[in-house]
Amino acid sequence: MAAQAPPAPTGQELQSLLETYQGHYNQRRRKNHLGGLTPAQRYALGPPDRPAQNALAAATHISTAKVSTSGCIGVQGHLVGIGRTHAGDEVTLVRQGRQIAIFDSHQLTAQIDLKPDRRYQPARPRTSGTLSTMS
Repeated sequence: MAAQAPPAPTGQELQSLLETYQGHYNQRRRKNHLGGLTPAQRYALGPPDRPAQNALAAATHISTAKVSTSGCIGVQGHLVGIGRTHAGDEVTLVRQGRQIAIFDSHQLTAQIDLKPDRRYQPARPRTSGTLSTMS
């Protein structure tokens, strides 16, 4: 198939050129982002695996906590240190399993992956005010 075909003089010829290109693209052209499969081969495998649409929403818990004068909050029986600069503030916690993001005044302050065998846990401070994913 030529890299560029001349303009089709009629709609029927244009449709024929488009169908030829579609066949080449879907059946013969392998894609790196599809693991070397052609689009037709990937389509034949079925839809990609995904979590249920409401799985993340059901597993997400949002709560608030007041930061102590020592800069700590209590989370599920653990003491989490987020820093004395937040003492007296009411922070918002977004929890998914053991992963917790802590927001103060709508700014991401810290993020932590709770360790079940440790009572005191310092949170990792964040310099950015955005949270893309909890990983």
